[in-house]
Amino acid sequence: MMIRSAIGEMREIALLIETSHGCGRGLLRGVSRYMHEVGNWSIRFEPHAKGYEPVEWLTRCRVDGVLAQVRNPEMAAAIRDMDVPVVDLCGEGGNIRFPYVGVDPNGVAKEAFDHLASRGFTSFGLICRARGEDHRMDEKADAFERLIGVTSWDCCTLSVPLGSGIDPWPAAKEHMFRWLPEVPKPIGIFVGHDILGIHLLAVCRQLGIAVPDEVAVVGMGNDEVISQLAQPSLSSVNVDQRQIGYHAAKLLDQLVGGTGRRRQSTLLAPSGVVARESTQVFACNVREVNEALKFIRRNSCRKINPTDVARHVRVSRSLLDVRMRETIGRTIHQEIRYLQVERMKHLLANTDLPIKRVAREVGILDVAYMTRVFGTATGVTPGEYRKQKSLR
Repeated sequence: MMIRSAIGEMREIALLIETSHGCGRGLLRGVSRYMHEVGNWSIRFEPHAKGYEPVEWLTRCRVDGVLAQVRNPEMAAAIRDMDVPVVDLCGEGGNIRFPYVGVDPNGVAKEAFDHLASRGFTSFGLICRARGEDHRMDEKADAFERLIGVTSWDCCTLSVPLGSGIDPWPAAKEHMFRWLPEVPKPIGIFVGHDILGIHLLAVCRQLGIAVPDEVAVVGMGNDEVISQLAQPSLSSVNVDQRQIGYHAAKLLDQLVGGTGRRRQSTLLAPSGVVARESTQVFACNVREVNEALKFIRRNSCRKINPTDVARHVRVSRSLLDVRMRETIGRTIHQEIRYLQVERMKHLLANTDLPIKRVAREVGILDVAYMTRVFGTATGVTPGEYRKQKSLR
């Protein structure tokens, strides 16, 4: 349903968003949804890859507003000289600041930390770009280090200089080669971007370091293609680029209409961690607990019960419950439910599957029972949770 009638003046909006990565395409999907809702946007757009900024094309346009990934001071200055409302989707424009819409760095850091901590890690690592190269990544790194700082646990940080060269990765991997053998293990590592995560996993393979048993890795961005290209597949903090694109378009529309604040910025919460093979582990020395957790993570959405788990591990259910409660603070049944609820949250936030289908996907055939389980864990119904996470 349209937010506003299409009757009235059309608004000419220029998009300067790269199209070669999942991040940019996600932003464009969010912008497209808002554009179709308002009905009076006409888009000026030229597809391009990251690193090619068609500012000359953009500055020749006569437009009412600009949505842009502002990556450097030169680009920021050229867009500023257009003297129209601008919303930034990158935040790297140097001293020239526009209203910005992006992900909350504190939320990203907390999701990564909580995910690794829930796997039992007490030693943590952080790999990010050299400080000053990407201040948005700096914010996430600082937030992650602050979270570790309030615990008694260790954090080993590697800052990798990437610069602006064509192929910085061989030098970056050399830094990882020297750093990884020295860090304590097992260790949970947060990397500031999925591509860094792919290279870290490649270095682990070359060094013969077991992932996730010795090193577990969480990336940031959840680019589905990149995360699945990694070996093993990469767990990643889910940054919903569609939501960012939608809210950026909405803010720009307000600025063009004279109702927004030019210094206004919006930071959106990430949508949890999408867990894949790079963190499918629990860092503890209790054999039966490790075996149980591996079995549960493989089968939690296949209608298993605590007896199935105990039978697989070959210990009594009562003994396994005691061991799990001592180690992770949850019983067998609670761990199964925890993973089912996490899967429900992901499906509700990121798909349009009907609630009944979501229930089947997590191994619960009774929708009413699924609603009770979800409500007990989250305090809201599945429908309410989906509404909270929707773009509107």
